[in-house]
Amino acid sequence: MWQKIRDMFGNNPAYLQLFRFVVLGVASVVAELGLLMLFNDGFGLEIMMANRFAFAIVLVANYWLSRVWVFGSGAMNGKVEFLVFVLVSLVGLGINEVMMPYLIDHIALDKRLAKILTIGLVVAWNFTMKRMVVFKKA
Repeated sequence: MWQKIRDMFGNNPAYLQLFRFVVLGVASVVAELGLLMLFNDGFGLEIMMANRFAFAIVLVANYWLSRVWVFGSGAMNGKVEFLVFVLVSLVGLGINEVMMPYLIDHIALDKRLAKILTIGLVVAWNFTMKRMVVFKKA
């Protein structure tokens, strides 16, 4: 199956990276939701504490999988690379936090459409910054 996907994208590694990035993103959403429910429903943690734990675990797993499966390691030292990865991810979270209320309250978009547009913007931000900065080759 992976060979067919590679063949579809030809010799352009950016397309294959984007495909893998989206697959990892979908898997991360599923994992984060599952962990949130486990920590909240299973272990009885308060919802926001459960959310923070789920986010942190998935962030670390996402970094590792981005490094070994999506982009490969970049030119930075591993600790610096991880810190920049976290910073880029937090900026993405910030974009989400700013864009949602702006699109809903000031542009009067439906909340579902606002979320879809925001997801698109955050995916573009995260992919571009992780490809061009975090995991940039020397």
